[in-house]
Amino acid sequence: MLRRSLFVSTLMLAGVVGFASSAKAQVNGTILFNGKVSDACAFGSSFEGALAAENGTNRKLVTNTPGTIEVNCSTGNLQITNISTTAAIPTPETELNIKSTLMSAGNSTTTMKNAGVLGAPGAVVTAPADGVRASVTLEVDKLGTTPLNPGNYDFIVTVTATK
Repeated sequence: MLRRSLFVSTLMLAGVVGFASSAKAQVNGTILFNGKVSDACAFGSSFEGALAAENGTNRKLVTNTPGTIEVNCSTGNLQITNISTTAAIPTPETELNIKSTLMSAGNSTTTMKNAGVLGAPGAVVTAPADGVRASVTLEVDKLGTTPLNPGNYDFIVTVTATK
């Protein structure tokens, strides 16, 4: 009888040890992550710039508030590729000198439009870190020595980003 009790106890002990070993088994799960790094640049919000008569005269309009645009193109370049008017302006564009300067990441580049003809785009400048704003200024004067005609002047400066 003692042998039988010892045998049953041994079986029970082996079952408990075996069960305890099974409970310690390790199971792994996996979690998938994915994302995309875009090879394109993008622009965020932009804020209008403002022009004012230089020294209170009507000879030249200069930037008193730079226009800015948020850039998301951290490994790219920026360049001014066009300067245009939004509508008819008091002095025909063919009689104007227009100079626009783009400032980004501590560098600047200038593009000219003289007598209605856009010059070659200025050199490219390095785009700022993503989410940082680049700024643009504008100067407008009339060919020759005559003053600008009175009225509203509205311009659009196109900034192009490339990678």
